[in-house]
Amino acid sequence: MASCFDDERLELAKVQAVKAGKDAASRLELDCGVICEGTLPICFGPKWRDGIIGALRVIEHFYGHSLNDLFLYSNRVFEFERHYGACFFKSLAGEAGDSWVNKELLSPEGYADYEGWAVIVYDRANSLRLNEQIPVFGSLEKTPDARDIMRAMAIIWFVEAGKKFIGDPAHSFDILCEVSQAISFVSFDDGWAGGREYESEDRKANATEAARKRALAKHAPHTKAREKLIGIWRSGEYATKDECVANELSGLVEFCGKKIAFRVARSWLINVEAGK
Repeated sequence: MASCFDDERLELAKVQAVKAGKDAASRLELDCGVICEGTLPICFGPKWRDGIIGALRVIEHFYGHSLNDLFLYSNRVFEFERHYGACFFKSLAGEAGDSWVNKELLSPEGYADYEGWAVIVYDRANSLRLNEQIPVFGSLEKTPDARDIMRAMAIIWFVEAGKKFIGDPAHSFDILCEVSQAISFVSFDDGWAGGREYESEDRKANATEAARKRALAKHAPHTKAREKLIGIWRSGEYATKDECVANELSGLVEFCGKKIAFRVARSWLINVEAGK
């Protein structure tokens, strides 16, 4: 039954994501292929713009004439995860005894804002089932690398932030925070992987070692939170993993001082039972 429901939720999210993706593409003019260095906003200063130009040049190098389809695909990943996440929490809210579900999580917009735009895109972009969930289209020959999806979304959000700078500056800077988070994910993954093929072997080795040290320091708080949550779950205090995470999440965030997405914390409990 659970598998059947997952399939229904997946198909619903696909349909909603395609429609929302087309609407967003039209609103942001992604379907017109207008994103280029000359059209990037200048309102946030030269350092911000130069950083985004750097990300744009990387994906231009690897995607060439397929660049616009990369933008459209990446935006569809974002819309898919927004709708899939909301469907997930609606299913929890509909079950008896699950009144603890935060009402903010029941809409695509609320779910994305609560969990973080960059966090949910990164989560979905690294899914092993991404090609099955969101098949490639247009001139894309294979599923884009997660780092390139994050680069593309950082650029899209940067453009969106620029469009809102005059009329809604507060929202504009909120979006800019998501741009920063997306770029940080790219930097971490690039360093961990040792960079791309155009880098020298020495640079790869140095980047990998540096990233390993950064990763240990950066994720130490999450590691402690994970161990604490697993200990609580093993104590038998809660009947279900979802209930355990929902009740303990705010305490874990306070404990480690870092933001933790609901689905990430839930995956800790799932993975520990699977021996991962």
